Amino acid sequence: HVAAVDAITGVLDTWDPGADNDVWAIKTHESRVFVGGQFTTLGGLPRSGVGAVDINTGLVDAWAPELDFWVKAFAFSGDSVFIGGSFYTVNGTDRERVAALDVNTAVLFGWDADLNLIGSEVRDLELVGNTLYMAGGFNSVGGLPRAGFAAVDKSTALPTDWDPTDTLSTGYGLAMTQGFAHVGGFLNVAGQVGKMVSTDPLSGASQNWIVDPYGSIGDFDAAGNI
Repeated sequence: HVAAVDAITGVLDTWDPGADNDVWAIKTHESRVFVGGQFTTLGGLPRSGVGAVDINTGLVDAWAPELDFWVKAFAFSGDSVFIGGSFYTVNGTDRERVAALDVNTAVLFGWDADLNLIGSEVRDLELVGNTLYMAGGFNSVGGLPRAGFAAVDKSTALPTDWDPTDTLSTGYGLAMTQGFAHVGGFLNVAGQVGKMVSTDPLSGASQNWIVDPYGSIGDFDAAGNI
């Protein structure tokens, strides 16, 4: 369910963390690879949908937070790792769909963005400076209305003014580049319906770039002008 291949030749590497079910998120941090998904074991060790492995050997390390459901996104800041997904509790504490943990010990921090979900999940996280951007199936954050996309302070968890979508929007992905916050999903932005929109990263105002491809939007990224 997770593998490494040569970036040039595409040849399969021997690196194999051994997840027993689907992997939905994978992100490197220093000498480790963090994986999230629907698995219950990693390298033969019990893991509740999230774990960390050595970037070179694939060996599972001791980092093992306890979650009741799965992880779909990661973002890192110093000794903190932010996780997003479909979980309700982390280490036995209520933390609905997004949480912050110690990247080394898996201790849960008091940081709580207070999402109000509509039976869904957080699907993507992007950290830019002191701001954590989120995409998912929520309709409020910190008591303020936010339809599928929101940004919060990475230290306080308080929502920022970024509010790119109208009601009835669901977020599936985010990408940040060159002063723009690109959002993807099922979107209603200033009365215009589309599946990918470019917004101002501070206010959320539409930048008049709207794409409506056939089919649904999943994960995506941005590089330079692409």
